[in-house]
Amino acid sequence: FWGRRWNNLIHSDLKRGVYKPVRWLTGNRTVASVCAFVMSGVIHEYVWQLLFFVNETQALEAWEEGNQVCCSSCYCNSWFGK
Repeated sequence: FWGRRWNNLIHSDLKRGVYKPVRWLTGNRTVASVCAFVMSGVIHEYVWQLLFFVNETQALEAWEEGNQVCCSSCYCNSWFGK
């Protein structure tokens, strides 16, 4: 029950928040899929850090760095290669 509900929530958020905007910018499904995959990994890493490894400040810094990497790579792909 919770597994399905959680997966639908994450799927819809990544699709609406990452995949569709990147696809609109680049026109490329592969680039959009890779960006959504990377963002999913960043979110998972952030949750692991919060739960098990570091304090909240370090986890937020890691989250911001991961978000910048994802956004900059998507921006570079949209700028240089359609």
